[in-house]
Amino acid sequence: MRKLFYLISLILLFDLQSVSAQSCTSQILPRIETGSVTIYTPNGSPLTGYIYMEYCPDAVTALNSFYTIAYPNAQLVSNSTTSYNCHGYAWWVSEGGSPYWIAYTSAFWDDDSYIEVSSPPVGGNCKVSYVSDDHSAITSTDAGKFISKWGEGPLMKHAPGYAPYDASTLKYYVRSCSASPDLQQMTYNNGSVYTVNFVSAGFWYNIYTNIDLILLNSNISWNPSGTVNWYASGTKNVNANLNLSSGQSVTFFMSASNSCGTANRNPSFVAQSAYKILSHTAEGIVKGYFEVEFDNAEYLEILPQTIVIYDQSEVREEMKIDVKEMFKSGQFADKKIRIDVSKLSNGVKIINFLYPKVDGKTSEQILSSTDFEKKSSRIIVSN
Repeated sequence: MRKLFYLISLILLFDLQSVSAQSCTSQILPRIETGSVTIYTPNGSPLTGYIYMEYCPDAVTALNSFYTIAYPNAQLVSNSTTSYNCHGYAWWVSEGGSPYWIAYTSAFWDDDSYIEVSSPPVGGNCKVSYVSDDHSAITSTDAGKFISKWGEGPLMKHAPGYAPYDASTLKYYVRSCSASPDLQQMTYNNGSVYTVNFVSAGFWYNIYTNIDLILLNSNISWNPSGTVNWYASGTKNVNANLNLSSGQSVTFFMSASNSCGTANRNPSFVAQSAYKILSHTAEGIVKGYFEVEFDNAEYLEILPQTIVIYDQSEVREEMKIDVKEMFKSGQFADKKIRIDVSKLSNGVKIINFLYPKVDGKTSEQILSSTDFEKKSSRIIVSN
């Protein structure tokens, strides 16, 4: 195959001597490399994509003409170009990747991105390796026809053996596709990530997803912004630091794709809601009732499960309020609940708010928890 390209170059160079090479090259060989990038197989193995200076229009036309005349029963699909070669087209460009020149590599099946099959399935885009030559192709929707890039020449549709390559040994490969990216496998600190996650206010948490960086479609975004610290701001990252104030919530918007499909996930994090005691008297003394206002009363999990009122010595329990039952019966109005203390004796009272510990627990575990955090306040009752 290399000898054939040198022969073509000698034929064409005679006709292209007058073509300027300031912004393109009239020479068929050698190619002029201008850069390279790292690309990845569907399963994440790195390999190099090479970038070459493009040929001038006259050289493209000459190459197109040579191959269409030499192979009249093959169909020209796309013009000659140095942007990509046969391996670049078959394994990368045909899957939606940018055009690059890729050296022969087994990386696409060594890491099980593709598996070998005995015969190509119906429908096209089965990868074909010319084992007896340095060439790759894909099957087309036309039975018995391949599509492949012929070196620096054009992209052609052709019969397997009707090409300037040895087709005596062919192997067929299809995508080893088990599932789209598993965005469910996420953690924060030592807990798993659920649809809604309940965390303590004022603590830093590390949010982590196991998804390979290359599979994320864009930066993980969140709403509201300003509550998350990225390890590498402005770039794709699978880690973030999160610190929420009382009652605050944040939702991540994540998307990842591989050739099997796209996964989307929008986990939310909600911090425990702090309370404030409101008295209806100017002096702050409680007469008959008082109200408790929370920063956020949307989720029962971030509220105290129980409120217990003690006498000043905090020995004798005078009243217990089941917040869970009040929540279920719809007694929260504008993030507030009213507590009737008209039957309590006058004097100083200690109020204990018993919050279930939330970190690393599911919603069901939180609501059935017996592991509490106690927060206390003091009031004066004067009925």
